[in-house]
Amino acid sequence: MKLNDLPPAVRARVTRALAKDAPTKPRKAKAIVPTEHQEQVRLFSIIDTLKSRYPDLECIAACPNGLRTSMRTAVKAKAEGLRSGYPDIIVDVPKYWDVNDNSDEVPNVQYFGLRVEMKRVKGGHVDPEQVKWHDRLRAQGYRVEVCKGCDEAWNVITEYLGIKT
Repeated sequence: MKLNDLPPAVRARVTRALAKDAPTKPRKAKAIVPTEHQEQVRLFSIIDTLKSRYPDLECIAACPNGLRTSMRTAVKAKAEGLRSGYPDIIVDVPKYWDVNDNSDEVPNVQYFGLRVEMKRVKGGHVDPEQVKWHDRLRAQGYRVEVCKGCDEAWNVITEYLGIKT
């Protein structure tokens, strides 16, 4: 029996079924890009592992901006001072200009601390509210960096703290 010998309604059904089973072009597997959350969790896992060896790592914390939460919790957090656009990671360690050890000079502060805005390795963008915060913090003497992924953030933090790993 040939396809053309079938009644039109049956022929249409068979044609659709055959089209579904027809081989299609193989699709390229999409690379899985970790989320900003996953990158930050990985970063703090490294920090928590090494903080006994490098005490300055104890002075690093996360700011919970951007949490997906209930409206009630969000309203409470905003009333408590949570601000939209504030950087994700806070490093409360001042950085001093290098001064001669034999000098009686008081070292000058280069930065009062470091703020890190985490982004995904691919994708992600800095919002206008984040840019405003970055500008405000830099004007107050903080170093602010936008880092794409855990590795970049870890490199910035270790360079800032003078940690050689």
